[in-house]
Amino acid sequence: MSMPCDPFPHIDLCIDQHGDKRFFIETTDQDNVPLDLSAFSEITFIISANVNSAILLSKTLTGATITITAGGVFYFDISSIESGALPTGILYCEAQLIATATGDKQTICAGHFRNQNTRIGD
Repeated sequence: MSMPCDPFPHIDLCIDQHGDKRFFIETTDQDNVPLDLSAFSEITFIISANVNSAILLSKTLTGATITITAGGVFYFDISSIESGALPTGILYCEAQLIATATGDKQTICAGHFRNQNTRIGD
């Protein structure tokens, strides 16, 4: 019998359509210790309509659209042009790390990304 995998944290992020925003993602191990993000060759954050659909927006460390800070935290910005191009409503988002030494991939969080329709900017 196989063991279920450990669940990754659920996140809920939100932006106003046509708005600019910086998002910070905190990463920890199973003991709640911040991860050393320098041990990863890639960090990817994606937004799609749902878990089975095409990627609408992607941010990556190697593409210089994700920045690592201290204490296991990374961040990325979404511009007004990017949020304006996303459909409004509740979308899906996910972040993944790729280990430098092994190439192993690990999803570190997933959840909802709400792109709120606003009257200003339309």
